[in-house]
Amino acid sequence: MLGTSLEASKARKAYWARVKDSKRQGIPVVATAGFLPREIWHAMDVPSLGMESLALQVSAKQLAGRYLEIAEQQGFARELCAVHMTLLGIAGTDDRDPYVDSLFVEPDLIIGSTFACNSESKSFLYWVERFGCPYHVVDVPINTWGHDIAGHAVEYLAGELKRMIAFLEQHGFRYEPARLRQAVRNSRRTLELWREVEECRKAIPTPMNTVDALGCIGNTIISLLGSDVGVELFVKLRDEVAARVKNGEGVIPDERLRLYLVGVPPVYNLGLLDYPEKYGAVVVKSDLDFIGGGLIDPETMDPDSPFETLARKQIADIVNPCFATKIDEAVRTVREYRIDGVIGLNKRGCRNLPAALRLVKDAVHRETGRPMAILDLDGIDSREYNDSQVKATIDSFMETLVQRKAGG
Repeated sequence: MLGTSLEASKARKAYWARVKDSKRQGIPVVATAGFLPREIWHAMDVPSLGMESLALQVSAKQLAGRYLEIAEQQGFARELCAVHMTLLGIAGTDDRDPYVDSLFVEPDLIIGSTFACNSESKSFLYWVERFGCPYHVVDVPINTWGHDIAGHAVEYLAGELKRMIAFLEQHGFRYEPARLRQAVRNSRRTLELWREVEECRKAIPTPMNTVDALGCIGNTIISLLGSDVGVELFVKLRDEVAARVKNGEGVIPDERLRLYLVGVPPVYNLGLLDYPEKYGAVVVKSDLDFIGGGLIDPETMDPDSPFETLARKQIADIVNPCFATKIDEAVRTVREYRIDGVIGLNKRGCRNLPAALRLVKDAVHRETGRPMAILDLDGIDSREYNDSQVKATIDSFMETLVQRKAGG
């Protein structure tokens, strides 16, 4: 584990502790859905309870099953997204276990979103019903343009973000343009550092695996993008991976195969991502690394046009359908990170992410000749996970890659 992973974990815990402290101090806590621009929360000092982040952390502690069952007992279908089902279960009971209680705060306001799926646009409404608090919805355009996003879509979402700020102002929060510009500057600097980190990850052997990336990059971007702390963490991460590249240090002593992960990994068993290492294989990159700004050129982050900048970043996010961007980035990643094989994860309750798997598989094979194996598991619901079956599929795929490498 990278040292920065521990620092990122401490920063994440401190963030959630501040949300709890805000509630005790009588500051309104806002439950937010859809990974809306975190820069706005930091600029306006909004204590934000990230709903998806809450579900991910509950699953990481292998506690999601109980809340999924609560949601099912209340009539919600098991076939729905396990992220949102977990959140429905958490909201649907007052008898929460101590870990969830350490994170959960009953919201005073709720901000929902249509980003990036139908479940996202609907499930937060149960929280509204359950807690009876004012709410606002941000409508995010579906990305049908790929990398070249239409100006009218950016203008529309910029207006939606302004309306969201007006909603927050109605409930006691203060908007200062200078602070939002500074948050965008921080975000731009973070993305610049992120680019440097990614260049290091392309090295052979890679200095950083996907488990570290989920902690250092994913958690930081989700909670801290736009903050001073986020910039500090990325400086440390850049310096640490650069030093490892300079010293020729890799994740494993003898790296022979490089893997790319597409989809939501089993957060309740991230050790699975280390399993291929017995074949000399490292999961170098995950498409979840792109969430939150990984597709944005830092040069386009303009502090003097913060709303348009944040709108463009949001629409460009890799989980925003349609799939042209996702396919392009998969092919580019396989080439630039010198990937030998791709592992796709078919998330049971999702209609968005798995829909692109066959398109990605075909495009990667057509453009690069690299194969892809698809595993059936849910990234959140451990009840859907069969360890022996999943590992048998990985074993078979690794043996194929080893043979290909030997023959190539």
